[in-house]
Amino acid sequence: MSAFRSRLDDGWALTAQALVFAAGHFGGTMAEPLVHGNPFLALANNFVLNAPTGLALGIMALRSRSLFQSTVVHMFLDTMRRAL
Repeated sequence: MSAFRSRLDDGWALTAQALVFAAGHFGGTMAEPLVHGNPFLALANNFVLNAPTGLALGIMALRSRSLFQSTVVHMFLDTMRRAL
């Protein structure tokens, strides 16, 4: 996030980090290859599900000026996903 903020304003930095967050979670949300065998749909599904989460966690980190809260929320979400 800090690398993006050094080059972009906060809005674009949040958007960029949300896209990187979503890309980093490809394959973890659901069985993307099962989305009708279409890799474009799998990629779109991944970004639709993960980019808003990345955006929310980025806003949380930006406002709190710390990664602690967003890291705890991310761990909680991962734990709940595995528990279900």
